[in-house]
Amino acid sequence: MIATMGLNDVRIDAVMGVYEEERGSPRPLSVDLEMDYVIDRIAASDEIGDGIDYDRVVAMVREHVVWQKYRTLEALVAGVAEMLTTAYPLLERLRVTVRKPDSAENAKESWVSVQIGRRFSF
Repeated sequence: MIATMGLNDVRIDAVMGVYEEERGSPRPLSVDLEMDYVIDRIAASDEIGDGIDYDRVVAMVREHVVWQKYRTLEALVAGVAEMLTTAYPLLERLRVTVRKPDSAENAKESWVSVQIGRRFSF
């Protein structure tokens, strides 16, 4: 069986941006994750170790984004996707969307989204 789980608006303050003035201090980012994964083991055992632990995913994404100090949203979404697909072989499909508020003149936010399927490649 395949199930879909999602985490919306995971808030992270991280150094991120192309321009020097963006890189001086952490900026707010918002991450959305949507994951399709095989639930056979967790459905049978009812044990979180057999599935995807939401809190662990949030902690992993936060640590990764803060530590990497990406310059572009494209690199950030690809890095998060690669990290999660490596950590969770149960994933069949993953969508990562990152929003960067007030990053473009006259726009509320900029965002980049990536979706990858079972045969992951980076």
